[in-house]
Amino acid sequence: MTVCSHRGRIGVRAAPLRAERDPKPGSAEGRQFERERAAANSQKDVEMNPSDLRTELPYLLLATIVLVAGVATAAFSALKVKDRALLYFGVFAALYATRLLILNRIFRSAFEIPTNVSEWCVAVISYTILVPGALFFRVLIGHEWRNAATWVLGTTIVFAPIAIAWAAIAGNPWAPDRVNNVIVITSMLLAASFIVYRYRRGQEWLILCFLLFLATVVMKNLQFNFGRYDPEPLGFLVLLTALGSLYDFITLDERRLTILVADVSGHGVPAALIASMLKVLFGAQNEYAANPAEVLSRINSALNGTLDRQFVTAACAHIDLVERTVHYAGAGHPASFLWKSSTRELIELAENGLFLGPFRTATYRNISHAIEPGDFVLFYTDGLVEGTSLDGQPFGDDRLKRFIRANTAEEPKSFVDRLLQAALVGVREDDVTLVLAKVNSS
Repeated sequence: MTVCSHRGRIGVRAAPLRAERDPKPGSAEGRQFERERAAANSQKDVEMNPSDLRTELPYLLLATIVLVAGVATAAFSALKVKDRALLYFGVFAALYATRLLILNRIFRSAFEIPTNVSEWCVAVISYTILVPGALFFRVLIGHEWRNAATWVLGTTIVFAPIAIAWAAIAGNPWAPDRVNNVIVITSMLLAASFIVYRYRRGQEWLILCFLLFLATVVMKNLQFNFGRYDPEPLGFLVLLTALGSLYDFITLDERRLTILVADVSGHGVPAALIASMLKVLFGAQNEYAANPAEVLSRINSALNGTLDRQFVTAACAHIDLVERTVHYAGAGHPASFLWKSSTRELIELAENGLFLGPFRTATYRNISHAIEPGDFVLFYTDGLVEGTSLDGQPFGDDRLKRFIRANTAEEPKSFVDRLLQAALVGVREDDVTLVLAKVNSS
């Protein structure tokens, strides 16, 4: 990915030129010209008006937050849980944030970084950042896409040192930029294809956020900006918002699916960062996805000692339509519900271990039930039952059970819409996550 400096109104002190045209590069006169031009350019970062500050400040804040999160995630993975997906994601985020900081004129002015130095730093990061990105992508994908991801990874590993050497020999940090643009755009198209393929069901918002970020990356590599604003960091912010969502799926094949619904205590940036970490940890559990208790145990081990005074509740279920069973485990989470259409029985899935995070020795246990066509499983967070209904009272568990029994014939989308309308007509003090998984008759 290639990011260029933001453009704004600047005061520039004219440097004397020795010729009417740019002198020949490499000559003594040319080297002197480059030094004088660099000196003139360095003034751009010093002389900023209020409009420039308003443009640059949001990018500086975003870069700082992402850098702290990236470094913390990478260190946490390397020193504590040895999780490759977290490590690669943390390195990618830290490199991305470092590049944003170096591009930021407020940051460059504060640390008096010369323009030519910042350009070389940005170029080197641009040629290398795809390596941790490709490694992260390769860990998360299924076996069907592994060969394509390996080719992308190999290309980025080979290209990075060649590009840096090419730029050094040419004396121009952006000499390999066009080739880099082609590699980035090709990688983004492959990633977009994978995201649409893997998250094709019930993940419309997640798909949209990922594709928006990938689109901003492609736009940036085509040198397209919205006036003075670079769209790519805004796309990355949208991506972080998507990673903060508190439900996710692992699709092993068309007949086996693992679902996680979780709730992080607290609100704001700390909760969002924990939610992002949780999503990455869950995405790396493909090998254990058929065993919800093991998934929760591994996530708990990874989070232990990192959440300060916060904690996570979670419900995890593996639905296997080959064996016609659902395996379920919980971690301090409100009980999910299984509706049995043949017997018209509502089963409360109340198996629960301790919260995720605070307790290193916490253990989790699976419970299993048969599942048939017409059955469904409802997952939710406590914001649903704590919401205020029409009479001003909390919706509550009893009303939720009555609603389920009265609406079992509804299609999933209609069921969810009607439930949210019934439960959240008044004051809502917490976020709500709601997932319904129904077995089709086919």
